[in-house]
Amino acid sequence: MKSRFVRQGFVWVVGLLLAQTLSAAEVEPGFRSLFNGKDLTGWRGNPALWSVKDGAITGVTKEDPKLTHNTFLVWTDGTTEDFELRLSYRMVGGNSGIQYRSKEIEQGAFGPIVGGYQADFEAGKTYSGILYEERGRGILALRGEKVVLKADPADPKKFKKEVVGSLGKSEDIQAKIKNEDWNDYVIIAQGNHLQHFINGMQTVDVIDEHEAGAAKSGVLALQIHVGPPMTVQFKDIRIKSLSGGAAGSDLPKLQGLWQAESLTRDGEVVPKSVLAGLRVRIEGNRFFIVGDTDTSEGTFELLEGTSPKGMNVTTASGDTAPAIYELSGDTLKVCYTIDGGSRPTEFKSAAYSGRVLAVYRKAGADPLARLQGKWTPTRMVRNGESVPAADLANMKLTIDQDRFSFEADESAEGTFKVDASASPGKLDAVTSDGQPVPGIFEIGDGTFTICYSIQGGPRPKEFKAESYSDTVLVVFRKATP
Repeated sequence: MKSRFVRQGFVWVVGLLLAQTLSAAEVEPGFRSLFNGKDLTGWRGNPALWSVKDGAITGVTKEDPKLTHNTFLVWTDGTTEDFELRLSYRMVGGNSGIQYRSKEIEQGAFGPIVGGYQADFEAGKTYSGILYEERGRGILALRGEKVVLKADPADPKKFKKEVVGSLGKSEDIQAKIKNEDWNDYVIIAQGNHLQHFINGMQTVDVIDEHEAGAAKSGVLALQIHVGPPMTVQFKDIRIKSLSGGAAGSDLPKLQGLWQAESLTRDGEVVPKSVLAGLRVRIEGNRFFIVGDTDTSEGTFELLEGTSPKGMNVTTASGDTAPAIYELSGDTLKVCYTIDGGSRPTEFKSAAYSGRVLAVYRKAGADPLARLQGKWTPTRMVRNGESVPAADLANMKLTIDQDRFSFEADESAEGTFKVDASASPGKLDAVTSDGQPVPGIFEIGDGTFTICYSIQGGPRPKEFKAESYSDTVLVVFRKATP
């Protein structure tokens, strides 16, 4: 009888590939909305300072308590790499900004503290539109400047700023910015080229060639600044990925049938025997999960402008899960959150984390093709006895088409064939002297595990090599070219 944990595993395995948009408003083609207009879902900050008012994210400070450090509202559904960000802002008093490709440094007394690139704006008439690096190199480009940042030849950790052109007079750009009213801000970051625009006027153009200081990716956040009481608001926040590997381009690659290879929930690994009959079929943006006893279906959405790549999933019953994913060849890795948690930022599932990590392999992928090349053993057990690591260092397996050669104190070579349709997969080898070697195998992410019988024994049924079993268990890792 399957436990609740296992039954949920079937449902949430799909969550790996589920999703429905969280956007509340229509956005331009290719853009994704980051704010639902109702609450701070997908954002994290001090709730005493940040809220939603009149359909806008609103940050308010007062004289008491007085801020002792700048604080931020951090977007939790991804990070920024190459992108175009569009939003509208309005402020009364004070100073604020939009952090991008930044780092969350610590949790301060008034909320998260973030450092990195900042698209600045203020209630005054000097700094709106500049590029500032919070807790870093300071002002990198004043309003109206075209700038190249380079390493200082005397000290590469320091930088030199070269003003190479003009975008117009600072006061002329300021004249286009509306006081205590809504203004449109656009940020474009692609490679080391950074551009800011307010109300259609470009305010800075920066090429950051300073390797020690330049950032290629990082968090997105909104700022409340220390100083006099202020109110700042943001709305219509949307982003578009400009990366060549944009998430949306992966949809065609996901089509077809996928076999679940591993699943870890809250740090607990689901047995292989449970996953053996679990497959997911992708058609368009719909998924269909088929297991030995459970079936499920739903929709998914690939998110642009995030790193790692993001995914939102919705089952037919209405369960939702924010996820990240990685697609590499015929392997799909997904990590998602259950029970209303925030989107994961790394591919891990620790105990009590509310995270699920799953790995799928494209069904029908040629296992023989994946076995080609050189492999080194990381573990070997023979009749219950582990082979010392020092001995493993001198061993190597080479596979060329359907031929194998194993270099060790007692080398062997021969031919083999595999049957991946069985569970576990079957491997039948024949050595050069005609000795049959029946075994089972599985191929992981850069790993190859085999368990086989010696001295004419039957094919093993599980990956074990116990005492007096006449079986050998070997775990190989793909050798570095």
